[in-house]
Amino acid sequence: MQNGTDKLTPWKPSRNVSRQISLIAVKDDSEGLRFIFSLGKLHPFLIVKFDSHLAYCKSNETHTKAQGHAGTQEAHFFIVEDSSWIQRLARDNSIDSDAFTHFVILAKAARIDVIAANPPTMRWHNED
Repeated sequence: MQNGTDKLTPWKPSRNVSRQISLIAVKDDSEGLRFIFSLGKLHPFLIVKFDSHLAYCKSNETHTKAQGHAGTQEAHFFIVEDSSWIQRLARDNSIDSDAFTHFVILAKAARIDVIAANPPTMRWHNED
């Protein structure tokens, strides 16, 4: 699921997030799976929402520890190529592994792994 052998490919969502992000809340309810990030005191919150997730895991890591992967210095959002976690979930639960993507979000002190059918939507907290 989360190891040094994961091949992380930077993923560029529609939101340009150039600052380091800090996870401040996780909400998993009837409205979907939402991760709320802070970009600093004077910035709005970034809400990353997955509508159709199969599984997720948050691990406490410093951003620098997670940077053992090439190309992670400036990016926060990734896709794991050939995810062993998806393969294991597919095998154990008889699901189609091609129907899901393994997304990774690297924050200041957290790594978030999400297996989802679709990419997340992103919005700033003050948008409708």
